[in-house]
Amino acid sequence: MVSPASLTTGTSSGIGRACALHLCKAGYRVFAGIRTEEAGEDLLHESSNRITPVLLDITKSEMIRHAVEQISRFLNNDTKLWGLINNAGSATGGPLEYLSIDEFRNQIEVNLIGHIAVIQSFLPFIRNARGKIINMGSVCGIFSLPFSSAYSASKFALEGATDALRRELLPWGIAVSLIELGIIATPIHDKILEKAREHQSSFLHPEDDIYQKYADSVEKMLKAGIHHAISPLIVADLVKKILETKSPRPRYIVGKDARLGYLSRFFPDRWNDWIIFNVLMGRLPSFIMGW
Repeated sequence: MVSPASLTTGTSSGIGRACALHLCKAGYRVFAGIRTEEAGEDLLHESSNRITPVLLDITKSEMIRHAVEQISRFLNNDTKLWGLINNAGSATGGPLEYLSIDEFRNQIEVNLIGHIAVIQSFLPFIRNARGKIINMGSVCGIFSLPFSSAYSASKFALEGATDALRRELLPWGIAVSLIELGIIATPIHDKILEKAREHQSSFLHPEDDIYQKYADSVEKMLKAGIHHAISPLIVADLVKKILETKSPRPRYIVGKDARLGYLSRFFPDRWNDWIIFNVLMGRLPSFIMGW
């Protein structure tokens, strides 16, 4: 009997950590991509010996190559790489006018190029197992909010790349699924707000900041969303179900806010603009956004 293995990137915290621990409990050999040895030790402390921490910064080609070498030593006729869960990511917030090109470029590098590099490197193992690829998308990949330009650009691009990859791999029966996430209870949202404040304070004094009032409204709305955030365990359970489903769906929508964001595709753009602006101005209730 073949023992299923999986690789999840970005397992130091949040969704990735929840996925690694959940799949481990389900009997998978889990390769957990982490960026520090301390994060790996922490994972091992909470799991069984079926988790193997792998030092992996997905923006570093040398680290990806080392990860391939390390993981390949565990794979044989009895253990195959059944799942690749591309979860690693970062979030940069703030007005597009204030973002440096280097910051914007880094956001694309982490949330898009890094995933593509990992997929290219591990696809031969997935093909050998006729396994599955799962990419973590976002409602911001279908519905952009103010001050999310870099993050949304990376997630919109991941959407397109995932669609193309899924169609390219049809001849081998390799399923590729995208999980469209709403707000999940992880530290990433606090990081977004913190970075947005840093961008504003580094460019202008508060009294000169033309975006300050608008930014305060966005922060207030996001905090309302964080209050209703979904547990990452729900995402982890969905990942397990996708891996164990014979023909998983191309897309999974997680969260009421994500479902409403998906529905916005069918509304005229000016309607969406009007709704967002009036929610931010306090003229419409925030539950319209799913929060």
